Amino acid sequence: MTTKEAKKPESARNGKKVATSAAVSVPKAQDGHTLADLSGGYLAHLEAKGTSIMTRASYAADLAVAIKALGEKTRISTLTARKVGNYFESDAVVKTRTGKAKAQPTILKTRRVLRLALVWATEQGWVAEAPIPEAYQRRKGRKKEG
Repeated sequence: MTTKEAKKPESARNGKKVATSAAVSVPKAQDGHTLADLSGGYLAHLEAKGTSIMTRASYAADLAVAIKALGEKTRISTLTARKVGNYFESDAVVKTRTGKAKAQPTILKTRRVLRLALVWATEQGWVAEAPIPEAYQRRKGRKKEG
């Protein structure tokens, strides 16, 4: 075998055709992506973008709150704006473990992280539309986040 042939993938050398990563399609909503999948996928996306480890750790903690409240195996395709809105107003988001009110910036960030992850899932084709209540949607004219 020549050096040139050795550099080719084995499938090219033996004449077999195999799927390459370019041929793999983005999974669609009917594939049943869960909140756990959403968390892992979105955090991997942030890492690929070069987001700092501290930001990713903070976002992971916020997504863990959503997973605990909504269910790890909950399919994102089954989430509704009402369910997400109820979560946004739940004690898990607005109160500390001791029952005291969380600081407003903390509440807003926890909500923002799930919203950004759901928008990312929409961009990936995992859901047709992000189930975000109108009151919590990003306002036009604001700086793009995440």
